[in-house]
Amino acid sequence: MILLMQFLKAQGPFCRDCGIAVFRTMTSRTFVQGWWGFFSFFITPIILLINFSLVPSVRRLPAPMPHPDGRSVQPMPMGKPLYLRPTIAGLLVPLALFGLFVVSIFTGGPQTLVGQCVAANPQVHMVSCEQPNQGTVISVADDKDSCPADATGWVEDYTPARGKVLCVR
Repeated sequence: MILLMQFLKAQGPFCRDCGIAVFRTMTSRTFVQGWWGFFSFFITPIILLINFSLVPSVRRLPAPMPHPDGRSVQPMPMGKPLYLRPTIAGLLVPLALFGLFVVSIFTGGPQTLVGQCVAANPQVHMVSCEQPNQGTVISVADDKDSCPADATGWVEDYTPARGKVLCVR
């Protein structure tokens, strides 16, 4: 299912209770199973939004009523609301990934290179400051002329800071 997607659909003449029960069961499964494919990860939120938009029409279905000829079946038990089911934890998958994405944006930029040491032998790379190096990054600038006055050099076109200059002392 990592490469493929599976769409499940429940159809039938539902009463209100059965419609709510089917909605809760299907949505509960989607919370857990919907995120695991590459395309599914992006489609699942759309499917959930569509499903939640249909809840008002499900709630407007007629209440369960016995069939006139006595061939009635009991309505499906609605079960717990979605927020009380353990499968709600399935929403942690996309929330955690989104959180990691946001954290990486705010902490993974070129500014994180400040304080690290640079070596060039023959390519430029970051090294431990205990190893031989050409200096410590004191700032990241748009060009070498923007480096602070106390910078003794600069490094251009270093991959994590592509388009920026590492000002070195």
